[in-house]
Amino acid sequence: MKDQELKEQSDYSKQLLHTIPSAVFTLDNDRKVTSWNKMAARITGYEASEVIGQNAEKFSFHPCRENCRLFCGEIVAPEDNLHCKIRHKNGDVRYILKNVDVLRDDRGEIIGRIECFNDVTDKMLVEERLKESEMRLNLTTSSTNIGLWDWQLKTGKTVFNEQWAAIIGYTLAELEPINTNTWIKIGHPDDIAVSGARMNDHFAGLTDAYECEMRLKHKSGQWVWVLVRGKVIEWDENGKPLRMVGTHIDITERKNTEEELRGKERLIAAVAMSIKELIETPDYLKAVARCFELIGEATKVDRVYLFASYEDEQGNAAVSQVVRWEAGENGPQAVNPEIQNIPLRGRESIIAPLLRGEAYYGTVRELKDATVREIFAEHNVQAIILLPINVRGRLWGAVGFDECKYERRWTEAEYSTLSAFANSLEKTIERSMIADELEAAKLGAEAANELKSQFVASISHEIRTPIQAILGYSALLKDKIENEQSANYLSAIEKAGNTLMSLISDILDLSKIEAGKIELQPGEVSVRRLFDDISEIFAWRIEEKNLALNIEVDDDLPRTVLLDEVRARQILFNLVGNAVKFTKAGTITVSARAVNRDLRAGTLDLVLAVADTGIGIPEDQQQAVFEPFKQKDGQSNKMYGGTGLGLAISKRLTEVMGGSIEVKSKSGLGATFTVTFPLVIAGKADGAAHSARTKDALRRPERQETAAEAGQADRPVPGEMLERLEQLKEGLWLDCVRTNRVNDIKKLAKAIREIGDSYRHEETIGYAETLQAYARAFDLKNIKMLLERFPRLIDRLER
Repeated sequence: MKDQELKEQSDYSKQLLHTIPSAVFTLDNDRKVTSWNKMAARITGYEASEVIGQNAEKFSFHPCRENCRLFCGEIVAPEDNLHCKIRHKNGDVRYILKNVDVLRDDRGEIIGRIECFNDVTDKMLVEERLKESEMRLNLTTSSTNIGLWDWQLKTGKTVFNEQWAAIIGYTLAELEPINTNTWIKIGHPDDIAVSGARMNDHFAGLTDAYECEMRLKHKSGQWVWVLVRGKVIEWDENGKPLRMVGTHIDITERKNTEEELRGKERLIAAVAMSIKELIETPDYLKAVARCFELIGEATKVDRVYLFASYEDEQGNAAVSQVVRWEAGENGPQAVNPEIQNIPLRGRESIIAPLLRGEAYYGTVRELKDATVREIFAEHNVQAIILLPINVRGRLWGAVGFDECKYERRWTEAEYSTLSAFANSLEKTIERSMIADELEAAKLGAEAANELKSQFVASISHEIRTPIQAILGYSALLKDKIENEQSANYLSAIEKAGNTLMSLISDILDLSKIEAGKIELQPGEVSVRRLFDDISEIFAWRIEEKNLALNIEVDDDLPRTVLLDEVRARQILFNLVGNAVKFTKAGTITVSARAVNRDLRAGTLDLVLAVADTGIGIPEDQQQAVFEPFKQKDGQSNKMYGGTGLGLAISKRLTEVMGGSIEVKSKSGLGATFTVTFPLVIAGKADGAAHSARTKDALRRPERQETAAEAGQADRPVPGEMLERLEQLKEGLWLDCVRTNRVNDIKKLAKAIREIGDSYRHEETIGYAETLQAYARAFDLKNIKMLLERFPRLIDRLER
């Protein structure tokens, strides 16, 4: 009965052991497993048959075994919880939390151990990750200087970490007295409003998070830039924020770098605009004044100035200020009268580096020369930079920049950019000197050209007289000499005399053109009749060479146009003459057409062309044929004759008339010469705009007035209108002539148009419209010609 009870008790114990929700196993004193429940098998992966009788080392770690005091023979309190690691059957490491106790026999002797454990691997891994995350966060915030804050909005109490306090130079203990709403107390007033607005947007749910860049006052008194980010993590039942957490990151260095870059960009842009100003403005001193304004505002210095060096009457070196800009002053700034004729003796410490091509710069307090320190101190200068201006191998002067507010340290970027401006200024001054020399040379050349023209005209007339006598006597002798040989001699004399007379006429024409003595006489010309005249002149030569002459006139061409008929006839005579001369067989075509016709304005572009099927011109020689005394290479003068002046005269006459000439040709395949006269005015019969918009007359000097203009000229021009035109001439017109700026020219044209409209003066309106058209097309050549006519327009109106 007792054995049966023991057996039942044992079965009950085993059944109980397997139903316990924890792993339970027992060991004997030899560390062999004596029992193993189902939960132990589930946690370790080993079945009871695999471990019973086996040494416990099969699934335990040595350090764990020692830490658990499993075999130390010590009594372990049942309440002790031990964290250990075991090795799963698949090799994984599992974390367990276990209790250990001893097993005793009836005599109280220790016969083994019993262990009860649970798998806490997931919990331990989470704790390890949390610890690792906290460690990384602490490492990150300390190494990246990230400040953390936790703000209780209801009380205003804020908790910071050490990095937050360090950003503004405090310790946490020092921040404690001003803890409530700390950043409001130390925030920059200009930034608090912006920060508050963005925070309210977040509180209202308009943004997922709050973010703002703002300045906080450092313990030293300086402002520190921080990037603030935050998020509400706790709300009350009414949707009001209760708790907010976030970070502060010190971005002062970044903001300083950005400001430095913006300053650098401003300076580069100012120097670029200054270089453009130096290139476009003829008067370099005016350009420099504008440049100083641009660069001074970009660098935020107090003064910019230009010195020019020279030798006085005694041969002593001296400098004078020639351009000055000072911050805070408006309009043109006069040079300082106290900084004129300053001797350089005693200032060698400044001049020496400039002579070496180096900059002179630094804070005044640190300058070694006491005399120089005193000079700068008198003008409140705290930091200075002087850059040398070297022109043609000598020190022309220097450009200087004064800082009077603080001891400025010039950056490498500022130095290099300002040096680039100084180099451009050097080139501008040198270009101005060259321009002055060229102007002097031009005046000398013009005087020499005038003398040449007078000489050519005089000698031409002197030569013509005896030649005319030779030709006259030759004509008289022709009827009296019967000897055939003598008649041949006389014919040769007559032919040579005619050739020489033609050459003298061409030379005289070319000389007049080059001297600007050609006076155009525009009038109404019928292009069709002009073509008929030319065909009649060359009819016998064309018939003699058995050529065909085609005349083509566009149906859209007006019956008459305003043109200098004599010069147009001379151009066509030369072109058709060349075509006949160099065409052995085939056709010569003379054509005229109108393009870009504006019926409202009564203008058109007249295109005249002469095409032949002659010997042609190689492409590489097509421009040379327009030069005086030039003919196609290999051309036989004996065969074709000529002086090589015809095309040169035609080209120059075309340009004087405001047109252009071009040639298209291939050797052996003929040539086409095209003459284009832009903005030619249609005759009276072809539009009412003829009298009201005589643009050609404004473009070409010394024209004949139309009847409508002559009629208007008979009426007196109001004195007030003349006075307004005179004011424009003394002001805006003068600026336009000096600078040739298109924007200023547009303003001038608009102002003239307003005056013309006010008094309904058609000629003034026509002048303004033409000037506006040229300005829109950036036609600088015709703009210059038209500007030169403005004073003459006023003089004519005054008469």
